[in-house]
Amino acid sequence: MKKFVKKYNTTKIFQTVPQGYNCSIVATLIWADTQRKSYSQFIRNETSVITSRQVDLLNSIDFAWNLTNKISHEKWIHEYFKLYWHHFQHNNTVISQSSGYNSDFVSWVDVQKRDFNAGKLAQGKIGLLNDLNFDWTPDPVATWEDMYEQLCQYYKRFGSTLINTNINKDLGMWTSELRILYSKGDLDTTWVAKLNHLELDWKAEDVNWNAMCDRLVAYKTKHGTVCVPFACPDDPPLRNWIGNNRKAYKQRLTDGADVISFQNQSTVLQIAQEKATKMVPPSIHAARLLKLLEIGFEWSPLDVQWQEMYDKLVAYKESNGHTLVPFDSLEHPGLGVWVITQRASAESMREDRISALDTIGFVWDPYEARWQEMFYKYCDMLMQAKNVSDNNDNTSGNGKELNQWIYSQRRSYKKGTLSNERISKLESTGFEWKIQNALP
Repeated sequence: MKKFVKKYNTTKIFQTVPQGYNCSIVATLIWADTQRKSYSQFIRNETSVITSRQVDLLNSIDFAWNLTNKISHEKWIHEYFKLYWHHFQHNNTVISQSSGYNSDFVSWVDVQKRDFNAGKLAQGKIGLLNDLNFDWTPDPVATWEDMYEQLCQYYKRFGSTLINTNINKDLGMWTSELRILYSKGDLDTTWVAKLNHLELDWKAEDVNWNAMCDRLVAYKTKHGTVCVPFACPDDPPLRNWIGNNRKAYKQRLTDGADVISFQNQSTVLQIAQEKATKMVPPSIHAARLLKLLEIGFEWSPLDVQWQEMYDKLVAYKESNGHTLVPFDSLEHPGLGVWVITQRASAESMREDRISALDTIGFVWDPYEARWQEMFYKYCDMLMQAKNVSDNNDNTSGNGKELNQWIYSQRRSYKKGTLSNERISKLESTGFEWKIQNALP
């Protein structure tokens, strides 16, 4: 965290880490979140793993215990890390509204280019952006053909020509102008033919909302689910739109865990009437609700997402014999981070989830988890060993980390501080306590 503060001059990072991103910054942000949760318990005099000394250490680097009241630099860093995650995934800094980012973020990227070329961007910010191989070339002014090409790319990605102006202001306004020209008969027939090829809806209604709904349908087609991750690398604005709709309708649409049936028209109409305003009449609300229900909109997605990750952990256990998923596992991206998150939230976790994890032998203690992880690495090393000398402790090729762990087991055994359970597990592998008789 001290290195993080030295580089970024803040401890406030507001984005949830996108699933599948394994790097040192991810570990730092998860650790920081754990400290905030522990500190919250600490100041309420509840049982907490954080100590007064640790609180003092964090205060010495101006650690932010809450994420409110952002100053200008922190707002800049907030946008910077959006670009950081994009670069992490795509290895470029090409940001556009047609690729799914909202107009505010696209404008932020443009401002960095403009300020740099005008000599107004601070050197520290230039350095951070250069770390991402930032392209400082200003974007050219779009022509009619350029806008059409953007629309083609949007249609190819989302199967729709409805553009939310909050997501892509320029393209949304351009398509709106097309409809006006068409209605007046002033649009060139050549362009009409090209736009008809993209199935442009000339009489579109409720464009902004329906545009996002089309994006959700496209996401479902690609991923087979409407449970969009909180940090969605494929379409960041989509998650916010989903949250807004869930907040608007969830209380009325759910009774306990049961969502009303699509056939319950009277309930839909009642909700539509209650939510109606001058801007959004009951008929539009009813149409929105029916469309959401029709595509299988998830009103309680956290349970679905938790179950999906739990099923992945069960499969991992069946293949590997344990639940100790490495944090940086490339074969199982995101699962190691999820396992760490479950341990960190154990005190507030629902009983049914705790029971489900206990059923598969989930290791809750991170120190125990670390020992078990090294034990399994040791077992893997034994299985791979071909030629072992009975009188030679041949561990030089096992890696420094595993060698140190093997040495620490013998030292703890000699001191009498190694538990009987661990002694038994080690001896079951043929582990020898004296070096001259030890297996590698």
